[in-house]
Amino acid sequence: MVREMVSADQHAYDYILGEIRSGRMAGGTRIKSEEIATAIGVSRIPVRGAMRQLESEGFITIRPNRGAVVTDLREQEAGAATGDVCRRHGISNATFYKWKAKYGGLDVSEARRLKVLEDENAKLKKLLAEAMLDNAMLKDISTKKF
Repeated sequence: MVREMVSADQHAYDYILGEIRSGRMAGGTRIKSEEIATAIGVSRIPVRGAMRQLESEGFITIRPNRGAVVTDLREQEAGAATGDVCRRHGISNATFYKWKAKYGGLDVSEARRLKVLEDENAKLKKLLAEAMLDNAMLKDISTKKF
């Protein structure tokens, strides 16, 4: 198996873009280069280069002395064609409408809260499944004769 070598800039770019496309970084989210650099194990320099590239593509906005913020996908509501918005952000129309159905009427803070609740719900479901498995295992052990 041959692994392709990826530069630190490209790795940072892929990571940030993945976070934006997955919805973990919603529109309006402030991007902290130090946190991203720590998360992916690189210095801040490649992260800054990736952020400049993402700004040129319209995914984020860099404000001098104020940091970078994820661009809001509400351009379509302002009258831009859906296809143009999707092409600019590198997502499919289906993804756009899925996100719009999920996050359409929410403010940024509400979308963040929804994401936190979804993560918490997933953890609780996992804990419940493990508890049910333990319970079934204990029932099996208690009914067997040795």
